[in-house]
Amino acid sequence: QRIHPLDQKKQPLLTGHQPSADQLAEFEKALELAKKNATGKDKQPKTFRDTKNASLLLFHPGAPVHGMVVRENEKPTDPTIFLRGDPANPGVAVPRRFLKILDTQQPSFTADNSGRLDLANKIVNAENPLTARVFANRVWGMLMGSHLVATASDFGLQGARPSHPQVLDMLAHDFVSQGWSVKQLVRTIVLSQTYQQASLHRSEMVKRDPTNQQLWRANRKRLSIEAIRDSLLTISGSLDRTIGGRAAMLWGEDYSRRRTLYGYINRFNLDPTLRAFDFPAPMQTQGSRVESIVATQALFTMNSPFVIDQAAAITGTTTFRNNQSDLDRVNHLFQALYQRAASEQESTRILQFVKKQQQGASESPEANRAAWQLVAQALMMSNEFQYLD
Repeated sequence: QRIHPLDQKKQPLLTGHQPSADQLAEFEKALELAKKNATGKDKQPKTFRDTKNASLLLFHPGAPVHGMVVRENEKPTDPTIFLRGDPANPGVAVPRRFLKILDTQQPSFTADNSGRLDLANKIVNAENPLTARVFANRVWGMLMGSHLVATASDFGLQGARPSHPQVLDMLAHDFVSQGWSVKQLVRTIVLSQTYQQASLHRSEMVKRDPTNQQLWRANRKRLSIEAIRDSLLTISGSLDRTIGGRAAMLWGEDYSRRRTLYGYINRFNLDPTLRAFDFPAPMQTQGSRVESIVATQALFTMNSPFVIDQAAAITGTTTFRNNQSDLDRVNHLFQALYQRAASEQESTRILQFVKKQQQGASESPEANRAAWQLVAQALMMSNEFQYLD
């Protein structure tokens, strides 16, 4: 049974984050004011999205943090097969047991509840050949830029065969033996020679393996929008590293400085910036993200107030301003964004650009600051910043 989302008293509170007494008092005051001013359907909302109080419940720092959960039926019931997928046309009942193709014995699940816990235990059983391999393949794909099993969501007969089955078996076995530790799995992969390769071109290997299936070089990977946003906040010195708390808005006038992990995602109306950068649809699972290169991505880094703010922030730091020369300022930006010094040609072009921007503006501090902001923003727009080589 699903607990009604507007019934706040029945939704369990999450104990990991609770508002302070002052925040709670401010929230209750704001909620009472919203109820007093409610009109029309806001007085008797049928869904959470119908009420103007939703913004208070979602974003106000004093709002209680509830978990959206379901609860067990008082009496367990066996599900039925929906004929042709139609819930209004039920077929025969199906016993609450594990998949027969993976468990020929099929012992009955507990009679005390729905059996969801029994199902979960079957899924993460060390003898289950699929779970650890599917998970290890997903992690490998995220880190390497290509999966060991190309069809990450299909390990069946119609899916792709593993390119390196022994590697997949080893990672799955190590993952389970290490207590299903994701951190240990990541450490195993990133410490390998395969992961630590450069992405340099090798003509003799291109002839033998043009698609790099044997991983003779690293795959160039574009940063996700989450990584781009976090990187921009980090280099500008604006990143809020606070752990835990409520979801916050990623963009707009009052955007959060916290990691993108804490960003608010509207599943029914996905944020257009996230959508432009191939963020997956949050209404379904997705084995891997599609990767596109479209004009809206470049327009975001050119015009977004968020990006412009970070360019202003990094050029406004005391460390940047204390550089003794313009050449030092160039190298400061290159070290911050690219972790390298600028080449002689890059330095020359940037210094010429800054000088040209300052001409006709009486070399005022404002013109000088604006010129360096444009330099910082141009570096943020580059492939070298947005791609992992």
